[in-house]
Amino acid sequence: MNDLGVRVDTTEEPVAAEPKTAGEIEAPATLPPPTTTPPSTTTLPPGNTLPPGPAERPTGLVAGAFWDALTKVGVDSGIARCAADDLLAGHSEADLLALGIASNPRPPEVNALLDASAKACGVTQDQLDAAAAG
Repeated sequence: MNDLGVRVDTTEEPVAAEPKTAGEIEAPATLPPPTTTPPSTTTLPPGNTLPPGPAERPTGLVAGAFWDALTKVGVDSGIARCAADDLLAGHSEADLLALGIASNPRPPEVNALLDASAKACGVTQDQLDAAAAG
């Protein structure tokens, strides 16, 4: 009832919302980067290897140096690229540098990362030993 004693209907009919345009839709929330390193693709069943990558040398500092070391000792350029790409699939170049990949001698855990990525792509232990010596 209003002030004059007249009954007033205050219920309103629902109004359908108009669809939003692309400019009105909010971008989805982004998640912060993980604080742990995701597993690399080097966990293959015995006897299986990852396929070779492109024959071109990767452009990054770490990936490029790893590719150079492997191809210098006769590893096929596609297999060397596979190893470099696999290494970076689980670790950024900044993280690898922080772990001491450029140190001489390299920390054993860094050598383990290099070995795992190389072996996942078909690099032999003899080739890894030759690359480490070179």
